[in-house]
Amino acid sequence: MKSLSGKTSNIMIFLVILIVFILILKQAEIVIAQNESNITGYMISNVSSNETGNFSLWNETFSYNLTSNISINENLENTSNETTNETIIPNETSNETSIEPEIPVEELVFDINLIYPEKITRGEIITVKASVINIDSLTARNVVLGWKIQDGFEIISENEKEFCGILEPNNACVSEINLKTDVSTVLGLNEIKVVVSYEV
Repeated sequence: MKSLSGKTSNIMIFLVILIVFILILKQAEIVIAQNESNITGYMISNVSSNETGNFSLWNETFSYNLTSNISINENLENTSNETTNETIIPNETSNETSIEPEIPVEELVFDINLIYPEKITRGEIITVKASVINIDSLTARNVVLGWKIQDGFEIISENEKEFCGILEPNNACVSEINLKTDVSTVLGLNEIKVVVSYEV
């Protein structure tokens, strides 16, 4: 009988360890559930388990019936905010060329008239005028008249450019320059030009 009571006490110790182990596992499940989400408020949990089985110890078979009932009622005010920072390092490089869209430039229509002497003698000073009229329906801003002259001509006036400012539709701007011709000046068509720069 002595060996049976020793075996029974060993079985009881084993059962107590088993019950404690099951309780710890159930509490671990509750803690895991709490860590997975933001929890606020009250948590009421009833965990019950019932295990029945047989085990052998020292060539004797024992039957057991283990019932555990755990009830937890807690006030939880734990809110966790988790932020995940992810850095992605691309391992591919691409040679893509982006094509920027072309912005259409609005060109205004001007009527340009050059007024100059019919006869030009080499070595004399002549006066040339340019009249620019905005015949478009849009207003031109920051209008500047500039002169392009060929080799053999020299501008002796103080103003090589005429700043007209704003040129409304049907308004005109006039520029006048004095040119000195050289004895070696070669005269021909399109020797003097007016360039109109503006903004819309």
